[in-house]
Amino acid sequence: MNVWLDPKAPDAESEYAIRHDPDYFGKIVFKSFCRAFIGIPDDDLEIPLPKANQEIRGFIGDARVRLRTPRLQGDMAIEIKLSHLHHHKTAGDNWAFTNIFRTAKGNPKSRFDLLFCIGLPTRNPSDEDYWDHHKSLGQILDARQLKAVKAKPYESNFLSVCSFFILPFDKIPRPRGERTNNFQPYKINFRDKPGYEFFAPGLNRYLCRKVWHEAAEISMFAKRSSQSSSALNLAYKD
Repeated sequence: MNVWLDPKAPDAESEYAIRHDPDYFGKIVFKSFCRAFIGIPDDDLEIPLPKANQEIRGFIGDARVRLRTPRLQGDMAIEIKLSHLHHHKTAGDNWAFTNIFRTAKGNPKSRFDLLFCIGLPTRNPSDEDYWDHHKSLGQILDARQLKAVKAKPYESNFLSVCSFFILPFDKIPRPRGERTNNFQPYKINFRDKPGYEFFAPGLNRYLCRKVWHEAAEISMFAKRSSQSSSALNLAYKD
């Protein structure tokens, strides 16, 4: 018996792999990105297990990165989102990064510094044609990416099949104003859409680094400005 439950799956290992918790999955890919593309040492990464960050007092987001470059110094709070492709017959495939500003229960989240979105090339595991689409990737991806499809999420090769949106908090598109809680970019025809300037395909390591550093700089500048304003307000009150 090659599979457990899904007769369309190529093997049991593949069937099991797609059911991994997306929060955990996303944190693994994020750490791999920081190591392989940005060169951030493990000592400067703090990534608690999913849900555990809620129990750590004062911890905001899903991860914390300590920046030690000449231009950027300090801690940056990261909100991590991961999404498979969602298929729409008329609009095409898109990624759905949900619950950005509020939890699933509607509770507001603390302000973080950077939104790190990971778009996978595969369809949502709940889609009926998941395995058919998975097989079709062989006709779409190049040889390097095909090798990466079989890589584990913690291996750097896996990054080449991912798509990344790395957005400073104030640059996250909000088409519905304060009611916005999701970011749903389409796989194609989104070059003129808000947020595209912070997009980088995992195949392009240079662009990934460039987008990361630009987004981090914007985020940290906004953070310093906010802290300076708060200090001035306190001084004025005194």
